[in-house]
Amino acid sequence: MIDRRKFLVTTGGAAATMPLATTSRAAAFDAGIQIETLHRLSGLHPGFAYAAGLPGHLGMPFPQLMRWLVTADARAAFSDVQNACDVTCVIVGTRPAVASIGAVGPYAAIVKALGWKAAADTGNLRDADARLIAPFGATMALTMPRRTWMRLPEDDKVAITTAATRMRLAEVGKCGSAAVATQASLTLDTTAIDRVSEAVVAELANYDALTRRINSHYFAFKAAGCELRSKNAV
Repeated sequence: MIDRRKFLVTTGGAAATMPLATTSRAAAFDAGIQIETLHRLSGLHPGFAYAAGLPGHLGMPFPQLMRWLVTADARAAFSDVQNACDVTCVIVGTRPAVASIGAVGPYAAIVKALGWKAAADTGNLRDADARLIAPFGATMALTMPRRTWMRLPEDDKVAITTAATRMRLAEVGKCGSAAVATQASLTLDTTAIDRVSEAVVAELANYDALTRRINSHYFAFKAAGCELRSKNAV
């Protein structure tokens, strides 16, 4: 039977409590429930990479990414990609790029293309290199098989999504203070990273019709944001 309890999860190094409908933390993970970056799921479908955080200059800061994900087009597409992979994702926040990011998602392809041998044996990067590839960090989510989510009582689903919303808003607030550091990393010469990122994402975009749709919505939103900022520049 489901027992409503709380367990501690770690997102970006900070402990946060989230209500979870399970008898214990161990039982939750046995049921396939975990907190992770969305990059692992891009192995199931490349569409997840856009919500997880694209590499290099193609990415968006977490607040902007969340604004995109609440648009009607992005919500529908993100729902479709979850349905296609029989998984449910509840975004809870973001975390800075870490060494292991070179082993997951499109980042692994970039590391290989750049020939960064430091990652060849361990799958890990130096933290500084990881931040160059993913200057805006990685999106964290509570993930689980769709059947697990569907079996949860409605009040548990509400409790989880409410807590996740609170955590996302807290992360959006914190991201503002990190803007200067992010801009500093983007002033470095990342030409090679950006060029490879464009090639990797172009390949992702052509995976299927759903990914092409996500890619179109994502870059239209990103371009509109850049145009708005340039108009507001003094």
